[in-house]
Amino acid sequence: IAHHQTQEIFFNGACLYLDQNFSLLNNDLTVIENLAMFNPQIAEVEWRKLLGQLRIRREKALFKLGQLSGGEKLKVALLAISQAANGVDLLLLDEPENHLDIESRMLLAQAIEQFKGAVILVSHDAFFVEECGINEAYLLC
Repeated sequence: IAHHQTQEIFFNGACLYLDQNFSLLNNDLTVIENLAMFNPQIAEVEWRKLLGQLRIRREKALFKLGQLSGGEKLKVALLAISQAANGVDLLLLDEPENHLDIESRMLLAQAIEQFKGAVILVSHDAFFVEECGINEAYLLC
């Protein structure tokens, strides 16, 4: 007979869910409109400067999000999370590395490793998990 230890976790804070389809963003809004949803206090010119640092430049900031590549959407999502007005205490990540090129996977792993809050990552890729600096694993049955 296998014994399973049950643990309960209670959380009281700001939580954000990032899945492989970036559902926290709206494909029908522009990049700038998506970012403004996370922090309306930041002016468009500042968003554009931040996007430029991520190599999303000029008119691309005014593209509908749905027109961007997976890697570009990831960059927008990470920028939104990092600049969220209310801050994010817990990131729930559901296989966010799927469908990303190598450069985007590395960018995501770095962002997860540098994130100041708590992270729960669901992934089947042990190497990616290791790159993220995550060192505790739980088997969910």
